[in-house]
Amino acid sequence: MVNVTLKAALAARETLEATAHQLGGLNMDATREVDVGMVTLPARVEMISNDPKTTEYFQRRVGSLVFNAKLTLDNGEPYTCATGDPEPCSHPALPDGDLSLD
Repeated sequence: MVNVTLKAALAARETLEATAHQLGGLNMDATREVDVGMVTLPARVEMISNDPKTTEYFQRRVGSLVFNAKLTLDNGEPYTCATGDPEPCSHPALPDGDLSLD
């Protein structure tokens, strides 16, 4: 398993926060519990608007985004996988055969 950490650019976070502020939403730091409370990770909560229809619109848009991983293996072979793929990213040359993109 290869652990991957993704962080949004500061400009993206600032834009999201400004948009939420303009639409009457909120944003705050939070924590996310993983493995039933055994691991706590820092997180960010964004409610884009106080209007349910606007919030639903943004949730659909963000929920449809896909992250594509384009890797070059040690042997030079290209490998691509994406979040939302029906099968987890796996390849025999990857450690333990899996790449986690949660």
